[in-house]
Amino acid sequence: TVTIFDANGCSSSASQTVTVNPMPTVSVNSDTICAGGSALLTATTSASNPSYLWSPGGATTPSITVSPSATTIYLVTVTDGTTVCANSASGTVTVNPLPAVSVNSAAICTGASTVLTATTSASNPGYLWSPGGATTAAITVSPSGTTIYTVTVTDGTTTCVNSGSGTVTVNSLPTVSVNSATVCAGGSALLTATTSASNPSYLWSPGGATTASITVSPASTTTYAVAVTDGTTTCVNSGSGTVTVNPLPTVTIAPATTNVECAGAVTFTADPAGEGPLTYQWFDNLTNAIAGETN
Repeated sequence: TVTIFDANGCSSSASQTVTVNPMPTVSVNSDTICAGGSALLTATTSASNPSYLWSPGGATTPSITVSPSATTIYLVTVTDGTTVCANSASGTVTVNPLPAVSVNSAAICTGASTVLTATTSASNPGYLWSPGGATTAAITVSPSGTTIYTVTVTDGTTTCVNSGSGTVTVNSLPTVSVNSATVCAGGSALLTATTSASNPSYLWSPGGATTASITVSPASTTTYAVAVTDGTTTCVNSGSGTVTVNPLPTVTIAPATTNVECAGAVTFTADPAGEGPLTYQWFDNLTNAIAGETN
């Protein structure tokens, strides 16, 4: 109200009303997500016929879906469509990092096993391996062929999940074969290991030889085994060969001694032990073969 007085002491008054419209109430939810996830933020307001403006982003809808890479505060300004009064509020999207996960790889030989271990930054982690379904930090595996193993790790505090994988490479065993042989007592045989190994090394038993071939003279039938190590994969396989030793036939001659005083012929008969068929060769003075005497 204003009152005006003139010089004569007369006065007059007038008044005007200022109407104060309330600010609209505005609230925004907050949320917590894992890195790479998304959150839905919604502005709740008392404004009549409201309009919205979000920052950052510039969206003009009551709700927005956001996927920040780091913890971010989102501000919304709401304008009342009737009073044009505006108010603001904010919500925070907290971004928890994914746990770091790594798994070792390994190379094994066919039939062997290895241990894979998940290393993680997760707090109170939970594990799930595939294939297999194991739930421990470390697993022992024996795959028949090269296999990729993946572990999913859940952080027990943030519930954020991440995965890592390791490969188990399975190297095949080298093929190994050894010839066999048959000898007579006192004779020798050559045994040779044939293998698919790359840059192989050898170890024979019995004997301890380290060459691909060995010459042996066993006193009785003997099986020889060789272990072959592949110089590239370190895989080992074995093979064996048998040297069969046949005994020499025993022979006696009748008569055992003969003194010949007069010219004439003497007949000697060989009496071998054992079964035939047999072949004979006669010698005189132990060294000279007698031609034609093969009976």
